Amino acid sequence: MEEDIPQLSVVDWWELHFEDNAEINNHHRRRGRLALLDLRSLSDWYCPEACCRSTTSSSSSSSNTDGNNHHVTLVHIPFQELADRSFELPPRDVPFVILVATREDIPKAQALLKPHNHHTHHPSKRQLIRFWKVVGVIVATDNVNQQQANELGLVRNGDIGPVPPTAVLSNRLWKPDPLLPMILWPLLRQTLETIDTSSSKQQQSQPSDPNGNLEIWDLGSGAGRDVCFLAQSIAMWYHHHQQQQQQPQISADVDTHIVPQVRVIGIDQRYRGQDHIEQSRQFWTRSGVGTLTDAVYMDLQQVSEFANRVVQHQQSSSTRIACFYAVRYWNRSLVEWIRWSPQLQPGTLFAMSQFGKAHVGQVWEFAHPKEKHVLERNELADLFSGSRSNESLTAESNMPQQESAPKWTILLDQVVTDSDHGRTLIQFVARREA
Repeated sequence: MEEDIPQLSVVDWWELHFEDNAEINNHHRRRGRLALLDLRSLSDWYCPEACCRSTTSSSSSSSNTDGNNHHVTLVHIPFQELADRSFELPPRDVPFVILVATREDIPKAQALLKPHNHHTHHPSKRQLIRFWKVVGVIVATDNVNQQQANELGLVRNGDIGPVPPTAVLSNRLWKPDPLLPMILWPLLRQTLETIDTSSSKQQQSQPSDPNGNLEIWDLGSGAGRDVCFLAQSIAMWYHHHQQQQQQPQISADVDTHIVPQVRVIGIDQRYRGQDHIEQSRQFWTRSGVGTLTDAVYMDLQQVSEFANRVVQHQQSSSTRIACFYAVRYWNRSLVEWIRWSPQLQPGTLFAMSQFGKAHVGQVWEFAHPKEKHVLERNELADLFSGSRSNESLTAESNMPQQESAPKWTILLDQVVTDSDHGRTLIQFVARREA
């Protein structure tokens, strides 16, 4: 049976927040932050500005005697929405603290975040059941906690004025797949830097120019966290770009001041239902990037449908697909079409982060995903560097025969381990050359 979540005061959390505490988690020590998840309902949420946005606070407490401003991660997810928004929680190895309205709310939060009843259906495989690392709970209605929050400058009343885009967009518990911030986003940023984003040049650009508008397609996007991360990265890049170009001050409303030439599109079969589409769109809107993103229903198992959509898009739109990427989604026929298609323009990126074997001949030890959905060690590298026949793919997807095979340059092919369960993944990036 799980232990009860320990109760903390606001000062307890504050000290842990900035403390190099190896006993909590080595990973936390490197991050230097212990986020606070506010689970209060909207009716109890008397100070939304302090609880849903990143804030800086200068404190005279023992944990912050140098007078410096410190970034505090405060995220609000009403308790009633937690089950549907669990994808917004941090990785299971990252500790955090929760804030509830009353003591009576603690058992309900514990039942969702640290359930007691569980068992495995795969006794022969390594276990994957891990729960969120909740290291403490704060009761908001305790008088001592209210006093401490005021003394630390964590409570804001009334209009706090404009919040810069970097503050709105950096406040999250969840983490994108490491491939995106470490590899894919820097490559995409190089592409963006070739586009003139100043307002005067935008007005002079020709709408028919396919190089002036870009889309990034997330294949099998799920709830859309990686879509959100890339869109936020683009928004922050544009914000900094405008500052460097000494453009007029950007409004605090990030969502209406995003570079207009770029959109990140989440594609998934789950978007067949309007509920799932709205869930992702609301998530992106809350995250400040609703106008830079969209959710599209497509059955990616139907490669011919995907191929037709890409071809039609390239022929009828002034927008170029700059990148296809997939995180923990694998469909060999789909990837083969991307590899061999003559329709893609030079410079197009393909990226994948998918469960894979660390070396040739390895036995897959985990219950999820099944081994048939796991990459062989050199599978992607062989596909994108090879020159084998694609006759079967041509027949399936109506791809025209071509005299010379498209050439790709492999930019990355490495094995990493996921933080949740220790499974190995293959990170792979290739660029279309000709």
